[in-house]
Amino acid sequence: MSRFNLRKSLLLTVLGLYLTLAVWGWSDHFPADWEYVRRDTALATFYPPSPNHILGIFFQQDLFVSFVRSTYSAFVAGSVALVSFLVIGILLGVGSGINIGKWQDVLNGTMKILNAFPKFIVLLLYAGLFSVNLIHMLILYGIISAPKLGELLKARIEELKREDFIDASIALGIPIPQIIARHVLWHHSRHMILSQLFYMFAMAIFMEASLAYLNLGIEEGYQSWGLMLNYATSVGGLTFFTWPWNPNFNLPAFLPSMGLLIVILTLFGLSSLWAQEDKKRRGWTI
Repeated sequence: MSRFNLRKSLLLTVLGLYLTLAVWGWSDHFPADWEYVRRDTALATFYPPSPNHILGIFFQQDLFVSFVRSTYSAFVAGSVALVSFLVIGILLGVGSGINIGKWQDVLNGTMKILNAFPKFIVLLLYAGLFSVNLIHMLILYGIISAPKLGELLKARIEELKREDFIDASIALGIPIPQIIARHVLWHHSRHMILSQLFYMFAMAIFMEASLAYLNLGIEEGYQSWGLMLNYATSVGGLTFFTWPWNPNFNLPAFLPSMGLLIVILTLFGLSSLWAQEDKKRRGWTI
């Protein structure tokens, strides 16, 4: 097995594990002993692992259960942003690359405007001006990130134009929607699009955690890795600078931090692999 295939298999295995945890969090089915926490348990206190709570109790919740539920929240956040990113990105890329009259100039201008604003600042402004809703903010994040995909698709279409591929397809009587969907998007761009989707999914998960850490758009009962970090860093007496088996080790912060780090790096790695695959199919030397 080549290094490329080995790396791909490893990253897909980690992704599969993450998706398994996300499905578990969606099912919300846990042993009763794990979910049961005594009412006299202090709120802002970390209780070390025990037979019924394998990672301990924090903020009156089983830490492992909170972690799994937060995995599902991260998946939903990534999926929501991904849909708006994909739809708007394809519309911008195809519309600005294909000659459709004045709409081509409008879409080119739209991409320039969306690229001009820092994404996180836009989300903070939205939170300040309107009623804050995390899902709405992530949809907005997908929209303002879409020009990246649009520009790449536009460049791919212009490349095909220089090779007279699109003109030849039209001359053969192939309908333009079929040329765009089957030939441009699927045959010539699918690896590039997939690379961007993995990258965007990673950034959306990071953005959801950041917004949750700042308590923006959070409803009561919401579970998030960012919210777990917020709680963990607000309690004194816990530290990273000790052995993991020490009672003062900050496991409530370490667990979501490692979850974010592993998932985001995995998605970045998959994005890089599919970008390499795209270059290979186009005859580039890597």
